[in-house]
Amino acid sequence: MKKYLLLILALSGIALAASFDRRSNNQNQGEPVFRVDVPQMTIPAANTTEQTETINLNGVIQMVVVYVNDNTNNSTIDVEIRNDNNAVLWVENAIAENATTVFKYMTESATDLNLRVPVTGTLTVSASPSAAPGASTATVDIILYGE
Repeated sequence: MKKYLLLILALSGIALAASFDRRSNNQNQGEPVFRVDVPQMTIPAANTTEQTETINLNGVIQMVVVYVNDNTNNSTIDVEIRNDNNAVLWVENAIAENATTVFKYMTESATDLNLRVPVTGTLTVSASPSAAPGASTATVDIILYGE
């Protein structure tokens, strides 16, 4: 009797543990489980050069959120993510200023990520303005989500 009771408790413990692992539940596939805030990038008023930040990341990027402030010259921003071998993993051009733009993987939106590759190590995230942002300067906030 004790053996059966222990077996039942052990099996229910395994089932309970599996139910709390979001990655093992097929219904949750595609939902981000990490968030990485890239340090804010500031583009000076008369500058048109690329600004870069490096981050360490192990996982699969599934969503990129980009916020560009309202800048004097309405400069749009190109964002690029490269791995530690300088290979381009993702790029998006002409991201609107004065807006938050969300790029997702696995949706029907026109702003889908066109890749879902594992990344590991140091990534370089860059922001390049289409023109000098003017007196207000430009700030770019980028958040990466994934699993």
